Amino acid sequence: SLAAASSAAETVANANIKVLQLSLRQVLPRDVGVVVDGVYGPRTRAAITLFQETYGLPVDGEVGQQLHTVMSVLRKGNNEQRQAVCREFQRLKEEDRLVAERERDLEESAGRAADTNFQ
Repeated sequence: SLAAASSAAETVANANIKVLQLSLRQVLPRDVGVVVDGVYGPRTRAAITLFQETYGLPVDGEVGQQLHTVMSVLRKGNNEQRQAVCREFQRLKEEDRLVAERERDLEESAGRAADTNFQ
């Protein structure tokens, strides 16, 4: 029946969400408080967003291939692999910081030049 098929699909989806929640619990700080309940609700979405922000992934609160790959390495990889992932994310964060700093400097320079032109 259609209802039975729908119920079976929902059970599989809930199990997949629980696996995701367990994985998030393993790689995020304890105080995030990921609840393993099989519900893709606001707390799970917030944990995914935090994970994405922490590891330099596109932040959309959705579960994508990059999230699965990074989480898999962090959970199952050896120390060398985990360290390589963390180093890469630190490098990307530093690169983002430098780009933001350069953009601020350019905006400030442009503002000073505009002020000079109007005096």
